[in-house]
Amino acid sequence: MYSRVLHAKPIGTNNGPTIVALNKISPSLWPVMFAGLVSRIMGIVALYLAERGSTIGTLERLLGCRSVFGAITTQYFLRKRTLTAMSAGMSIVALWALSPIGGQASLRMLGTNQNTTATVALLRYLSTGPGATLFQFDKLNVDGHRPGNELYIASLIAPIAIKRSPHDLWGNVKIPDMATLERRHTPGADGWLPIENSSLIDIEDYTGLVGIPIVGLSAGNATFRIETSYISVQCNNMSQIRGPREVDATRSELDDFAEDIGGVIWTKMRNLSYTPGLARHRSYPFNNALGSATDASRERYRTFFLDTNLPVPDFGARVDAFCGLVNASANADASVTKKRDIIFGSLAAKPKFDGNSIVNIARCPLSRTSIEAEITCQKSDCRTAKLRRSLIDHRPDSVSALEWGMIFTQLVAELPESFASQYGASSPTEYFLHNSQQTVVPPVRTSFFPQDFRDISEVELSVFSRRLSIVLNTYYQLMVSPSGYTDSDTTGIPLSEIPTGMNASIWGELVSNPLLDADQLLPSNWSTTNKTFYDLGKIFFEPLEILPDLRYITLATNATVEYTTGVYKCNFAWFGVAIGASFLLLILGAVALVLEWNTIAPDVFGYVSSMVLENRYFRFAQPSTARDGWDRSRKLYDVSARLADVRGDEEVGHIVLTHGVHCSPLRKDRLYV
Repeated sequence: MYSRVLHAKPIGTNNGPTIVALNKISPSLWPVMFAGLVSRIMGIVALYLAERGSTIGTLERLLGCRSVFGAITTQYFLRKRTLTAMSAGMSIVALWALSPIGGQASLRMLGTNQNTTATVALLRYLSTGPGATLFQFDKLNVDGHRPGNELYIASLIAPIAIKRSPHDLWGNVKIPDMATLERRHTPGADGWLPIENSSLIDIEDYTGLVGIPIVGLSAGNATFRIETSYISVQCNNMSQIRGPREVDATRSELDDFAEDIGGVIWTKMRNLSYTPGLARHRSYPFNNALGSATDASRERYRTFFLDTNLPVPDFGARVDAFCGLVNASANADASVTKKRDIIFGSLAAKPKFDGNSIVNIARCPLSRTSIEAEITCQKSDCRTAKLRRSLIDHRPDSVSALEWGMIFTQLVAELPESFASQYGASSPTEYFLHNSQQTVVPPVRTSFFPQDFRDISEVELSVFSRRLSIVLNTYYQLMVSPSGYTDSDTTGIPLSEIPTGMNASIWGELVSNPLLDADQLLPSNWSTTNKTFYDLGKIFFEPLEILPDLRYITLATNATVEYTTGVYKCNFAWFGVAIGASFLLLILGAVALVLEWNTIAPDVFGYVSSMVLENRYFRFAQPSTARDGWDRSRKLYDVSARLADVRGDEEVGHIVLTHGVHCSPLRKDRLYV
């Protein structure tokens, strides 16, 4: 009965383990108890009927069916074919069949099952909107430290299996590349592209080596959607040009090199910081800006550089467009719709051009891809289930976070120096760009080795584009939000269980639209969609003094969370069998008690001592006929007895249980009556 009480209760509660343990041993106990009770009932019924007069066949059937095997064999040996006899025999067999069936029922009536309940939970995830971009770089530049460098290094040298997996080193879900998926599959009518994780086998299938930090995930299985964006480059040209001398480069050499690059960053640096006679100077793209031109011990090689073909001012139409300013005329202007080129230069270190090194120059138009992703999580293991292009982000795809001068110049200065080395060798970044499937850590050298450089011109242009996109996205995300990847104290904890989890001073306001993520730091009547960035810059960073604990800008989303728990499950079919068998035994036992109460005759059936009653060949003090079989057996316990032939001198013998009389042993060659 307790199995029914446990139905749908969580496993381990309400003495469940004890009941389960008892159910496991019940198949052994049930047949023993069943046989003892039914055998006794059969004897009582037989004695009751004998006292009131019954047939020998009926009595033999009852007394012979005192076990499962006896119930079957008795029907065969009696061989009575009447309907009444056969019905009685089958009824007794059916009764004894409850012995094994009842044992199995007690074992199988209680099992376990998985119970799923659904609820809605609030999640926060890292925003890639304009507010997050601007806010994070302001926070990052407080002391000049770049914690993102260490995280970038960890991501780049991570095992290949991690780079190929749907989540990063910290368990954050990675976003697959939309363009790659669109080349393989056709979106549905609603724009969604379903993703089979088995089809994402290459590092280049993802937008970066790091994913999107999510706060608030719990132990359940969650499904939710996020809005995010990433940088995409599509390189259309790879060329090799002559590099200037590393030592005593003339102004003319630097001018020629800058002209070949065709960018704006190093041209500006050349005009501002050229100093004749220095071994290296800031106008040389491969110089480490943090090193010293006079202290050789602090000089480190920088083997690649970044540049762009368009100006990167702190204000202007392109920055406004990225921030979401709704200005149809400005957004349609050619200066906004034109894609920015990322210029990537890498030392190939081949002796050419009269002993000068050569430099590979890749020119890659840059765009921003805004997508909506549906994420499914099993506990904290999240994967992207499907993607589609964003339905709410209508900013020109020609503008990205790199439009802001501070961000781009920081990227140009910091990314090449994240792996600055003491001696000449390509950086791990270039190793990755050359071959993403191999180790990205170059050997340690004490002198210049040309073979330690990687020639990126050997890489197919489309593959190089994907790898460069991964590098830019990885470094950018880690630089703008390092705390999003290092706040392990909130990983996998529901917001409701974080003491300050719902506090806007920690996670920002509840905003779901990435275009509006900056509005929470603006006055109520201000928005990035109706103000220029020049105007926003006057007041944008004032709230940071009020919200010093704000970790990073997040967006909010609601997740459907299914919690699966183990519960006890009562199998009502087997439960019914067990209850039915138990009640039948209870009824038969009650009937047997009534019959035994109304029976006067002693129990003589089935006892050896009953064979001595009125037996003239058993010469011993006869016990009372009113004694039952057990009383006589105890009284005659030590008396010897023998089945023997009491007519040994006659032609036909007579077998009797004897004691104290002359008799002959039984023989197989003799007839007996």
